Amino acid sequence: MRKLKYILFFVILIFGLNSCLTTMVGWGICEEIGCDSFRYKKTKINDYQGILVYFKNKQNKGTENIYLEDLKKRKKIKIKLKSGSYITVPQNFVLKDYDNNTEYLLDTQKNIGLNIRFLDKNNDNRKEFETYIKMFDGTNNEYKTIYQQSNIRKAVDKELGIAYIIKKLSETEYAVVDFYKEPFPINEIHKYMMENL
Repeated sequence: MRKLKYILFFVILIFGLNSCLTTMVGWGICEEIGCDSFRYKKTKINDYQGILVYFKNKQNKGTENIYLEDLKKRKKIKIKLKSGSYITVPQNFVLKDYDNNTEYLLDTQKNIGLNIRFLDKNNDNRKEFETYIKMFDGTNNEYKTIYQQSNIRKAVDKELGIAYIIKKLSETEYAVVDFYKEPFPINEIHKYMMENL
């Protein structure tokens, strides 16, 4: 009976060590090549989150600040959301459908899709919309507020580390950008766009 206990103990120990080793190897691979590198394989540059694909390309890497300066120099125009509201964006931006009810910004000059989505309480998934409202007003304890201006809030998911910038456009409309370990200059592009909508 005692030998059986030892044998079972060693079998459990071997399987336990193997799962730990597998986890550590996977973690090492993620650290080396980045776990999100697979997330954007099917994303095209002009899709939602296409900006991440664009700036991961070797020939565009390091040009984020040049792109940001270009956006700042462009003439500002107003475009109409599906809901009928207007937002201010740099010239050559249009709205594209992300799913049935949500739109995202596309720069037609560079053909780059940004991570900025526009949510309308009347059209979008109620649960998702309520989550963003709670993030914006600070009542969701799963998110920590990093900064807040009058109609903009940046919050971070305490568990996952995903950051959100949320701008209240009206009582029923919000603009949202989310990012996870994206390079700092890309975050600055989104921040600039959100602050100037």
